Amino acid sequence: MARFPANFQIQAAANAANAAGTGGPPRLSVFLNTSPPAFSRTGPPTPNRSDVDLVKETLRDIKTVLEQGLDSAWGGATTDLDERWARTVTGMMMCAHYFTPSVLYMTNALGNDDSPFWDSMTKPGGFFPLCICCQQSCTVALITRGFTKAHFLTGLNAGGSEGLPVFQLPGASWQKANDLRSAEKACGATAKAGPGTIFEFFNDDPSLPNGGKNFGFAHIAYVLRTGATPARLQLFDTGGMNDDKRDEPSVMVKSMGTYDDPWTEKIKGPSGGEGHFSGMGTLPPSPNLAAALDAADRLRPLGFVRLVLSGEQDPKNVLYSTPLLPMHATSGETHNFSLARLMWAIRGLTGITAEWRVFMPRSALAVKVMGGTRENTLFDLKDLLPGPKELITGWDKFMWLCVLRNHAGVLSYERKAPRHDHSKDNTLTNDKLGWGVAGGSAQPALKDIDPWYWGGQAP
Repeated sequence: MARFPANFQIQAAANAANAAGTGGPPRLSVFLNTSPPAFSRTGPPTPNRSDVDLVKETLRDIKTVLEQGLDSAWGGATTDLDERWARTVTGMMMCAHYFTPSVLYMTNALGNDDSPFWDSMTKPGGFFPLCICCQQSCTVALITRGFTKAHFLTGLNAGGSEGLPVFQLPGASWQKANDLRSAEKACGATAKAGPGTIFEFFNDDPSLPNGGKNFGFAHIAYVLRTGATPARLQLFDTGGMNDDKRDEPSVMVKSMGTYDDPWTEKIKGPSGGEGHFSGMGTLPPSPNLAAALDAADRLRPLGFVRLVLSGEQDPKNVLYSTPLLPMHATSGETHNFSLARLMWAIRGLTGITAEWRVFMPRSALAVKVMGGTRENTLFDLKDLLPGPKELITGWDKFMWLCVLRNHAGVLSYERKAPRHDHSKDNTLTNDKLGWGVAGGSAQPALKDIDPWYWGGQAP
């Protein structure tokens, strides 16, 4: 059974108000630390457990919640398609590292061309990136609403997006009045703001690099939800719109950077961007939103993860750690474990410290992973890797993206990836284990479940 603190303070009433839209908007960044934990069994912990039994119980619980998904964090499932879309795209991209995917995954080999990622996302069971800048975030929003490269070409930009085919279609618009930054004006416009609507700022100056697109204060974000009386907007943002209240309340998992904002009645915009609002882009009707959401549920995060279980009183006492595992089950096409889903699966555990160490494949390894099948693990890619017991070093194979940790019932996020490209740096601080190695003091007694693959039997 899962182990949760007896005095855990659950803001059930606030969550219900948020879900109904009468308090704040639904915010997964808040709910991850306030919704009642989703545990698989009830009853008291096994008395006088050994470390081995503690690890086994914890692995069972984590695996069960992983496969259940995020509905319990949201307070239940929804049948409203626009609400399902807002939850889907938030669950996929929350916590994404701020960086251009083609640079961080491909070490600049693609020349800042993110098209291969959009191609993958529009294939059945393809991959989505674990890093995005504001423009890639908005492109993901369009893909999850059913739009393709025929609609957005190589992707949206923080600047110049009004010329994209998607905004030329019947039912779409691009409006430039500065007062549209007001939620009242945006929601009352002839072509009014709604889910997926884009807000863009940039300095349209030919003398600037790329004409000002994606340069300096240039920024773009999209609407998750709208509210009425008073008119309000909720953005999904990388932080550039500078919402004064985006870091409230304090229960939110800190340092994530990319997540769902609170309600706003006016979009502030990027620092230095005053006077450079370049427009609000409203989308045409989705080609088929239900089908697009079903397809999004089958997309896989392009990453690998190691689960590490340690003592609660002494987190340096590692009880068990898995090898590097794909961030999806090798069976079960909707068992795809985004960063938010990983966090929810360990939320609230006590008696043990649980953390996910998340890694991105790079360069040739990333290409090979994207071209592989759901059943592939790193053992199927071993021709591109050092031996499974050799320490992971250098940036050419993996980049350590982040650590998602639950200690004493509270989640935290620790960024590991740099803010600049380290493709030529061969001094990666690694997690001291080879990619194919399990470890920990309890591991010798757990050889029957070693390695613990998602597609295998629960311990």
